[in-house]
Amino acid sequence: SCTKRSSSSSSSGDDDNAANQIRNDHRHCVELVQSRDLDGYLCGLLMPEQSRDAYFAVRAFNVEVASVKDGGGLGRRRPRSEVSMSDPMGGGGDGMGGEGLGEMDSTLASRLRMQWWRDAVAEFYENDDEENGGSSSHEPSSAGFLSQTYSASRKHNPIVRELGRAINDAALPRRFLDRMIDAREHDLDVSQYDTMRDLVQYGEATSSSFLYLSLECCNVREERADAVASRIGASMGIITALRSLVYRANFGEIAIPADVMAKYDVSAQFLLNPPDRFNGAELSPSEVEADEAVRHAVREMAHLAGAYLSEARNMQGSVPKAGRACLLPAVGALSYLQRLDGVGYNL
Repeated sequence: SCTKRSSSSSSSGDDDNAANQIRNDHRHCVELVQSRDLDGYLCGLLMPEQSRDAYFAVRAFNVEVASVKDGGGLGRRRPRSEVSMSDPMGGGGDGMGGEGLGEMDSTLASRLRMQWWRDAVAEFYENDDEENGGSSSHEPSSAGFLSQTYSASRKHNPIVRELGRAINDAALPRRFLDRMIDAREHDLDVSQYDTMRDLVQYGEATSSSFLYLSLECCNVREERADAVASRIGASMGIITALRSLVYRANFGEIAIPADVMAKYDVSAQFLLNPPDRFNGAELSPSEVEADEAVRHAVREMAHLAGAYLSEARNMQGSVPKAGRACLLPAVGALSYLQRLDGVGYNL
């Protein structure tokens, strides 16, 4: 009898500890999103209650993966004063850019962090495959010698634990998580995209993939909803580039694609070493001309982002009610474009 009571008490204590950990992990994700992605936090508060836990887990994952470049490489890259001006038009390299002005090598730490997240996602799905009688097809990473240590560290990460619950509870498909990591890892090597198409594809791979996962959290799996999410994500990718233009120029990165810069004869030197607008001095005639060229380029990018949002708005009636809260980021995107128009596209 005593043994039974003791066993029951121990089991109850374990249940309480597990419940406490789940609550703490969720709180950690919410607080992370609140502090580093306020728009995402506000959208999360309007998500259906039953989908909110999974949403914040995926959103926290997105915040962590998106911050790898800034935390591991960008902040330590060459400041704009040290960037070569040998190519005044900027320009990219092959593929999606990365060989042109201001090329910056991603650090080993950044790649290890990406691999850490890639392996974390892989473990969830491989464990599920093995439980269902399948075999693991995951190949050891280039950082395989650290894999066992990293595997242990992931078990103590609240975002990883909460993401695992979201994958379980909402049956999240792996391809969108992998796609986000792949795109972010590729972006480690990019200092400027070659074309607007490349930038849009990056937005689709990152922002649209997140929106697809948000819809999955709400059990919405319809092509019409995905089509709306695709357009919103493409728009968000362009808007993110515009919002980060000044910040990334401080580290030698150019947020305007090379083909748009060439179209409006935008000076890379003007972007990377802009005149001091806060000392009261007037711009020289050449600076006024360069500033106008930047505005034309920004306007074109903003108009394309607006066109994607307009398409999404025309299609939004086809989105099931359960999934409409997932697409609220479009509201913030539209608001930004309206403000940008109000200041004459002056960043």
